[in-house]
Amino acid sequence: RARLREEERAERSCAKDSKVDQDSLSQRAESCEIRRAPLVSPTTKPNLIMDSLEGSSFDVLISGTGIQQSLLALALSRSGKKILHVDKDDTYGGPEAALSLQEAEQWVEKLTSATQSRFSNASIAKSEGDKKLSPSRAYNLSLAPTLVYTRSGLLPILVSSNTHQQLEFMAVGGWFVYEKQEDGTRLARVPNGREDIFADPSLTLKMKGQLMKFLRFVVAFEEKPETWEPHRNTPFADFLSEQFGLPAVDTLMALCLSLEVPEKTTTEFALPRIARHLRSIGVFGPGFGAVIPKWGGLSEVVQVACRACAVGGGIYVLGQGISTIEPAQSEEDDVEEIPREPEKPDVSQDIHNLITEGEGFVDTNPDSLDELESGIKEQSLDDLLAAAGYSIAGVEEGKPAPAAAEPVEKQTTFAVPSEKKSLYTVQLSNGEKVSAQYIIGCSDDLPGSLPATTIGTKVSGAQPEAASRSVTIISSPMQHLFVTVAEGGVAPAGAVVVFPTGCLSSPDHPPVHIMVHSSDTGECPQGQCIAYASTALTGQQGQDLLAEAVKSLLAAHDGEAQALWSLSYQQYAQALAPSTETSQSNILKFQDPPLDFVFDDAIIENVQAAWQKILPGADDFMVFRERGDDAEEEAEDEDEE
Repeated sequence: RARLREEERAERSCAKDSKVDQDSLSQRAESCEIRRAPLVSPTTKPNLIMDSLEGSSFDVLISGTGIQQSLLALALSRSGKKILHVDKDDTYGGPEAALSLQEAEQWVEKLTSATQSRFSNASIAKSEGDKKLSPSRAYNLSLAPTLVYTRSGLLPILVSSNTHQQLEFMAVGGWFVYEKQEDGTRLARVPNGREDIFADPSLTLKMKGQLMKFLRFVVAFEEKPETWEPHRNTPFADFLSEQFGLPAVDTLMALCLSLEVPEKTTTEFALPRIARHLRSIGVFGPGFGAVIPKWGGLSEVVQVACRACAVGGGIYVLGQGISTIEPAQSEEDDVEEIPREPEKPDVSQDIHNLITEGEGFVDTNPDSLDELESGIKEQSLDDLLAAAGYSIAGVEEGKPAPAAAEPVEKQTTFAVPSEKKSLYTVQLSNGEKVSAQYIIGCSDDLPGSLPATTIGTKVSGAQPEAASRSVTIISSPMQHLFVTVAEGGVAPAGAVVVFPTGCLSSPDHPPVHIMVHSSDTGECPQGQCIAYASTALTGQQGQDLLAEAVKSLLAAHDGEAQALWSLSYQQYAQALAPSTETSQSNILKFQDPPLDFVFDDAIIENVQAAWQKILPGADDFMVFRERGDDAEEEAEDEDEE
């Protein structure tokens, strides 16, 4: 416990210090993260090391440390359940992991032999230039960079679960669209509101009025279903033209962050996303509406969530996945014998107990009052008294009964009704076998041999099932992307650049999204930045498109910035078939999150659905008190006793 407290203090100290010295960045990054949790016992001593898990039984086995599994571990951290949390990888985060340069190289090498993964075609390219990379641990590169809107459901549960104090978030301020013009190219800033629209010289007065009309509509579009519901499956660009007289405005399309071409981006998909963006601006401060977690994105949220579960008694094992799952077998817990003090029997009370509890009857669990009465009639009074522990010897027909029947001492123990549960037998990748009542993970974390209950539904419209991604270390800080845009606003650490369809060499390519993170995020040393690029075009064409977009971004700056290092890969999001209402499997599979840059609140809904299946009837999802308060309350209860 002392060691865990020291680690939490170190991380909180790092979170408070927003100015990171380049020389100490590597050491600070190591002190602010847990790369591998110890194997701890699910008891009140979370630092107790166990030699083997062979034969152990758990209430919940979670496979994979992705964001959904880790948030579920957080939700269950104070439930009293025995939890085993494993991951086939050696780092936390799963598809949301953050890697150092050395870990990225190991990840690429391991991926070449992987048989079941959400990633493929990974490769690393290094620059031949004079600019040198910093040491490996100076970088925390996210495999799935994610911005979190300030209206997202993630932030409230981090607060209610008392984990927000271990996290720090940075503002995402700049939102740009790459435009081709006759005299070259430029990065056009996406307007945040009325002032930005009327200050934009590229818009005509008529277009400014039409744009304002649309913005007033979209922030409350749910209240006007007659305007948009008949066009829900219409391409969003056509909806803008028909209903508001607007051409296909790239700035509005950019706010959707759709990975698909405009023809496949529907009105139903676009409206809630634009509304989400506009409603989030100004919640935590002027000039921005989204944030990113410091020190590696969602990977940091994952580590904080897993740490909370470990402190609550969960066992964590990295580098071990699930090999096989055998069908569930019923297990009956041992009957607990509880001492009972001998007492003078009371005939009337014992007969009442026999009737109400069904003890001693042929049918001890009748389905109706009629069956209960029938069972009573089949028993004579002698049988009832004998079952209650009374001797009726000497009582004969026609003779007066003794003054009182001689009592027979009742049993001094009683049996607690046994609880039956079905346990799966699970073989881990190291050959050890454990059992668990519930098994939870994503499709690539679980073998597919047994039926499973799908948690979550696939989001329809403009959501591809594969995307090409790249992570590029840039030699320049790209300060022009991180300018404070509102008076009294904070300096942003993240910026979004959208390359619309047709702005690059191919006329019909899907959009390219690039999210740029400054060194303030703790992901790279000072003087550099990280560019995360994504597009729905897959294969080598997709990687070439991303490389062209990154090159164009650097050229639009000053032409001197260069790519020092780049990781390219392809990522998948498998769509699972929905479960039937009669599905009773305790193997739960999470639906994969979408592949865009925005945190999807459906993740929270999925986690809560799994939590409720494990804890039916519970209503305190992610609502925790401070652990110090709990300890004080327990101490007070002990004093009162």
